[in-house]
Amino acid sequence: MQSAGIDFFADVDATEAGEVVRVGGWAEIPEAAEGLRPDAILIGGGFETQPNLVAALRERAPLWNLSAESCAALRDPERWTAVFAAAGIRVPQHRSAGRGERSKEPPPQDPAKQWLLKRADSSGGQGVRLLDSKAVADWIAQEGNAAGSEFLQELQRGLASSALFFLTRGQASCLGFFRQLCGRREFGAKDYQYCGAIGPLPISASQADQLETIGRGLVELGGRGVIGIDLMAIGDELCPIEINPRITASGELWELATPRGSLVGLQATEFAEGVGWPVARAATPPFYPGSIGSSATCEASGSSNATVFGKAVLFWPEDRPLMIDRTQSEWLRRERAAGRLADIPPMGNVIARGEPVVTLLATGFSEAAVERSLIARAGGLRANLKG
Repeated sequence: MQSAGIDFFADVDATEAGEVVRVGGWAEIPEAAEGLRPDAILIGGGFETQPNLVAALRERAPLWNLSAESCAALRDPERWTAVFAAAGIRVPQHRSAGRGERSKEPPPQDPAKQWLLKRADSSGGQGVRLLDSKAVADWIAQEGNAAGSEFLQELQRGLASSALFFLTRGQASCLGFFRQLCGRREFGAKDYQYCGAIGPLPISASQADQLETIGRGLVELGGRGVIGIDLMAIGDELCPIEINPRITASGELWELATPRGSLVGLQATEFAEGVGWPVARAATPPFYPGSIGSSATCEASGSSNATVFGKAVLFWPEDRPLMIDRTQSEWLRRERAAGRLADIPPMGNVIARGEPVVTLLATGFSEAAVERSLIARAGGLRANLKG
């Protein structure tokens, strides 16, 4: 089977792996898919926020993902918080737009709490805003927006984290636990924007129990295949904040740590059988293949006997656009060959302020060491590209 892709950036890594069609927005994707005549479609980052697009793609070829309806059900804050709360998992309060008096949650007017404004049709932390008390009151008075795509989520203060699950035959395995990098100025990100991850990381016995409970909740919510969940680690307690029903960006780190692991392969075993594809079913992974111990083994700066992997997306921080010339292109290719970069832009590409430039990669024997390496490489890369 040959692979082909549709991408907003069409980086060198993607074009070398197979045919890639570059598109400028969501609306262009169905036509691009028609031109590729795919035998099957696997969707990636952010697609779950576009239910009409998922439905349209499903009409063109078998989809190796959950349906638009299933994605929407998994991402419904009121639904997943109810399931997790009933199982004893800490969850944030929500208020959805347009619910009015039908909302079971009390109006978020507790001065001790802070609130984030999120959009159901965004991902990667894009457009998330922290509201002051006046903005919250104004939002409530207006009942959000007419389309109902906005909602308030109670701010949770802790360590931004994520977990990656594989769900099959009514069972859930947690493949890995990761620290999320969000809004980091060192990488040109802003506010709550996702810009990388570090892991897989060891977890405590208590966190393993919580992740097992969360996995059962994902099954109850109708989850299948590879699913990511964003969390806040508040001490030893894990608080889910968003469900991503797809292969997530942190999955690349799991594959680096698992040489024979393939998330696409796992997804295929779960979804391809139902449409007649001859796929050998992979063995269900153990619940958590990493290290489980005491809380002390899970400190952010602690060491580990296993290699820790890290990635960070560098966003262009300058007002002057960056155009990749031949010298820069050749240098980026050498850095990629050395395993320090991925997703490199093609020569001649023009990158505006706030757009992704490249993905930085690093390894080490502790989370802190990997983070330091990523920051240092980001600074060196910026200096090199600025000339």
